[in-house]
Amino acid sequence: MRAPEFWYPEDGLAGLTATFLTPLGWLYGAVGQWQRATGSPRRTVAKVICVGNLTAGGTGKTPVCLALNDLITADGTRTAFLTRGYGGKTADPTRIDLSVHGFEVAGDEALLLASAAPTYISPTRRRGGEAASRDGTEVIIMDDGFQNPAIIKTLSLVVIDAAAGFGNRRMIPAGPLRESIRLGLRRADAIILVGDLCHERDRDLVKASGTPVFRASVNVDPRAEFDLTRPVVAFTGIGRPQKFFDTLAAQGFDVVEAVPYPDHHPFRTRDLEWLEVLRDERSADLITTSKDYVRLPANFRAKTRELPIRILFEEPESLAGFLVEGLQDQGATR
Repeated sequence: MRAPEFWYPEDGLAGLTATFLTPLGWLYGAVGQWQRATGSPRRTVAKVICVGNLTAGGTGKTPVCLALNDLITADGTRTAFLTRGYGGKTADPTRIDLSVHGFEVAGDEALLLASAAPTYISPTRRRGGEAASRDGTEVIIMDDGFQNPAIIKTLSLVVIDAAAGFGNRRMIPAGPLRESIRLGLRRADAIILVGDLCHERDRDLVKASGTPVFRASVNVDPRAEFDLTRPVVAFTGIGRPQKFFDTLAAQGFDVVEAVPYPDHHPFRTRDLEWLEVLRDERSADLITTSKDYVRLPANFRAKTRELPIRILFEEPESLAGFLVEGLQDQGATR
């Protein structure tokens, strides 16, 4: 799905639609809190770093996972990624083989992660963690699952996309929140803040939590080369499409058409034909995100540019030290 516009009003305040849906949000929040309070999480042999968020989609968890993996493996630690494999079709824990598994089986995020380290997808996080542990993994980096009580996390990191913040600060479906901001930030061991928070109220909530904050920024991979004199037709199916379009503009691209799709959108023939029409009409190049790129048919990838991005931490040594210290813990139920 694509995040409704009323989730992210410019002034950060809830409007009429959000107010009307708020009682359903209270119910959603209460059910989630009850599940976490009554769950029976299991410990895996491998330590688990959970990279989650408080809002539905679009905060950049997967790029953060990749950047954390670089920090953790610097000393030779054996890591693996664990993800639910959103959009995939596996019922059992599966280690991704890029020569065999496509996004129809694995989902898009898993394919990106598998290019950097062994990656396991599993609808049940506990079974996926056990599979990774059996293969000799020392540290599991779990993409999403902060609200999932099935597995004990050694460390829980909450990613906040500063440009979006906490939206209208209402619970799904009235807003983007998966749980209470106050309770969620209190459960987290650290916050990964990507960018600078736009709303003062969001800054106050983060500060009041007392949770350690590590700052990061989104950057285009310097190895990627682009001709900025060429106009582009940009398309994407991520949680917040505007985030991608804004990134392109900030990098100096001339975006003549911006085409948003729902998150994890499976591109059909009619979608691709329409994009080619736009490209030809505007005498432009096609460009999309890495997450969308892996969902494209091979023949269409040759017609499309990928914008690879990476997360850079402001103080990587400090974060690395925090992770090393935190992984000494045996883990708590979070």
